[in-house]
Amino acid sequence: MRFLRVCLILMFSTGIIFTSVPGLYADETSEIILRLLVKKGIITQQEIDEIGSEVAAKERTIPATLEERVAKVEKDLPKWVKNTTFKGDLRLRGEYIDNDLGQDNGRTRIRLRYGFESKINDQVKVAFGLASGSSDSPTSTNQTLESEFQSKAVWIDYAEATYNPYHWLHLIGGKFKSPFFSTDMLWDSDIRFDGFVAKVKTNKDPVEFYATVGYFPIDDVNTADGDDIYLIAGQIGANAALGDNFAKLKTGLAYYDFNNLKGATAASLAEERGTNTYNGTYASGSTTATIANDFRVISPTAELVFNSILGKIEIPWAIFGEYSNNLDPGNNESASRGGFRLGDAKVKKKGDWKLINQYSRIEKDAFFDAFPDADFNGAGTDGKGFEAIFDYALADNIIASLDYYNTRRISADSLDEQIVQADVIFKF
Repeated sequence: MRFLRVCLILMFSTGIIFTSVPGLYADETSEIILRLLVKKGIITQQEIDEIGSEVAAKERTIPATLEERVAKVEKDLPKWVKNTTFKGDLRLRGEYIDNDLGQDNGRTRIRLRYGFESKINDQVKVAFGLASGSSDSPTSTNQTLESEFQSKAVWIDYAEATYNPYHWLHLIGGKFKSPFFSTDMLWDSDIRFDGFVAKVKTNKDPVEFYATVGYFPIDDVNTADGDDIYLIAGQIGANAALGDNFAKLKTGLAYYDFNNLKGATAASLAEERGTNTYNGTYASGSTTATIANDFRVISPTAELVFNSILGKIEIPWAIFGEYSNNLDPGNNESASRGGFRLGDAKVKKKGDWKLINQYSRIEKDAFFDAFPDADFNGAGTDGKGFEAIFDYALADNIIASLDYYNTRRISADSLDEQIVQADVIFKF
């Protein structure tokens, strides 16, 4: 009997029976019938009030609009989901290479990168990313489209944890993007450092000072008479706004100390390019040829960015430079780059653009040859020449890019190389 009374109350109170009665009349008819049921003793007014309160409470918990329903779903999501962001990019490339070594080659390539960053708490976050690549090379995530439609490899691009115990201190460990302010003259932009870093910075206007120091394992040498190869590096610098924000100056002075590279054999170094000076006759994978010099490199970098106005259009532009000197060998030990940028530093929104023109010269023993720009003069050191880049955003997060290299060897001027790279990049 109780079940029957509840069903009657629900049907009448929600208008299920009298849905054919339009508008206000349906509500009035339901109310009249309920009063008759109370009068005949089938149900009590208290039961009507109790069940009506339950129905009203349930109706209040159901969001009325789409925006309210979306907000409720977001509110109910687990905290780790709300604190996680994803990002990636896909690059399609057409490339043409022509050099004095007999290469006259066109090829198509892709690069795919995708990863996430998750905030564990107010002080700790982790990040992880995957990338394409034809090998585990530290300087390239490109994959050439060839070999009868073979499946392509995916590698761990980065895996890092960052701890911020104070707003001015960052502690980073794992595999991560370069922590140093530099161009890609010494460090290719695809390189992800292995190791541990501590960074400190001030937030005082108008000048921000910073310092970075890190330990980076290069090679684990497990022979009885060998020592592990590692890098100890540090950088100090400052960022300043000049003249009522008319310009911004970024500076950095870095020191890179590669330990136990001198005397290492070509066979023990998987990524060396053979452009450094060797004792003995060099051959790839040689067990007798050894690196002749240490690498203790000091490198200042600077960039000056101006906010200029042409008519009613604001066009930022910048000049930049980087220099390095290896303190050990005494000759063939320096590298330098100078250039300018016209347009936006980051090209992302439709209509954004930038033009870069730069000249670089990197001598044989200016730096360990595994890490400089992999597209500059066939990778490695002992190269000079210029590069021109033009980027344009066709739409939001869709960028067209044209990159031209004209380089040659310093030790053999006849080894000329030209590269043209045409890209379309999709960011998501």
